[in-house]
Amino acid sequence: MKQAYDIQTSIYGESDPRIVLVLHCLAEIYYNLAKYPEAETAFNKVLEIRKNDSEQNIIKNAETYKSLAHVYLQTNRMNEAENLLKKSIQIREKYLGNDHPNLSNSYNSLGAVYYYQNRIDQAEHYFRMAYEIDKKKLGEEHPSTMATLGNLVAVYGKLKQHDVAISLGKKILAYDEKKFGMESGHLLSCLHGLALSYQDLENYAEVEALFRRGLDISIKSHGEKHNLTGMFMKNLANVLMILNRNEEAEPLAKKAIEISQLTLGESNDQTAISIKTLATIYFNLSRYSEAEPLYAQCLPIYEKSAVLSSSYSWLVSRYAEVLEKLGRQVEAEEYKAKSEELKAKLEAEKQ
Repeated sequence: MKQAYDIQTSIYGESDPRIVLVLHCLAEIYYNLAKYPEAETAFNKVLEIRKNDSEQNIIKNAETYKSLAHVYLQTNRMNEAENLLKKSIQIREKYLGNDHPNLSNSYNSLGAVYYYQNRIDQAEHYFRMAYEIDKKKLGEEHPSTMATLGNLVAVYGKLKQHDVAISLGKKILAYDEKKFGMESGHLLSCLHGLALSYQDLENYAEVEALFRRGLDISIKSHGEKHNLTGMFMKNLANVLMILNRNEEAEPLAKKAIEISQLTLGESNDQTAISIKTLATIYFNLSRYSEAEPLYAQCLPIYEKSAVLSSSYSWLVSRYAEVLEKLGRQVEAEEYKAKSEELKAKLEAEKQ
């Protein structure tokens, strides 16, 4: 595809509308390969070329806005993703109507943004709107309809409605296994949501089995270096850590960090979560000198992140413990005091 793009630009130039189709395809390829900076550049170039405001271009831009928003979603740039998806939805509602299948896709994407921001009521609203469109236009047993139901499984798990989540999740898994087989990529959202419900219920055998299955499917569907693969590795490492199987968890956590740093960057929230997981594994194994620099690396990311800030107090307290274990008492006392300040602030905000 890159060769086709190079040929077309050599013939027509880099700003000719005739290269847009191949450029958009190239951007999608970059996205699927987790080459997010290249995908972002290509999608923005498409929008730049297609900048006149004809109705046809406006409708086409809705798809490009959604695709670019997916890049921002994968790289944890949630505010940018939200803004683009709202533009995409506004265009599609105006020109395609309120029940067009393409609108369902945008609703699902915006729901995902809200889900990862822990804005669960808004996530449920958009996932349910997407589901109603899919059910009406595609049928209850269409793969897209089932995939949207998988998103709702994750929402119900977050809302602690575990009976609903588990019942719905089992229904989706049974359907997908019958229709597509045990390794269907449609299962990933459902597997993740179902595992989270079982985790809240402390059924760790089920959690481990679901995360292992999700990891196998993600590797086969997306490859070993994709964000979803890294997410399942990190989640599986966390479960093994809870089960006190830290030696098994360590290589998974290391690989999750490698994937996250490669695809998202070293200062990304998801990278910090994976680093914290590995640090905690080392803490559990009494390998404090290895845990210390990892916790230290996480601290500024957690402090600045709107999503992770609620866990910052715990992280500061844990870092103080590590410093104490290493005999760095003066520093440990400083972080203990900081932890107490943060806890007091959180309590005051709750009242």
